[in-house]
Amino acid sequence: MLEFILCLIFLFIAGMFNGLMDTIEHHYNKSIFINIKNKKIKMWFSINWLNKFNNKDPKQGLKTLFWKVPIPAPLTDGWHFFKSLMIVSIILGSIFGSVSISPVSFSFIILILLCGTVWSAGFHFTYSILGLQKKFRGFQH
Repeated sequence: MLEFILCLIFLFIAGMFNGLMDTIEHHYNKSIFINIKNKKIKMWFSINWLNKFNNKDPKQGLKTLFWKVPIPAPLTDGWHFFKSLMIVSIILGSIFGSVSISPVSFSFIILILLCGTVWSAGFHFTYSILGLQKKFRGFQH
């Protein structure tokens, strides 16, 4: 039972990270991230695939850490960072949620619906309830 609860917790957390990703991608200008004063931190929370390049120029090559090892994409902006955390949460949830239920049983269908509901709850908790969007009204975009 503890393993199943851990599975649901990690699915909820994955949904939260997905909510952060969608807030950054679709509502950045209406989110709490727009109020960040530090320009570098504020830009990290925006989607900017150019952050991984020297001077934001693909022709100048990837930024490197040491020995010419490129900086991992998840460290270059908030969207990719939260996506990586979402994937890790899904993997952890899958590991802890390894239950032996037949895929043709009614219980398996209930498990899929429950996990989907928990994921959605995590997403909407972050996207809607936490108020990351300053003027969020229902499900309007």
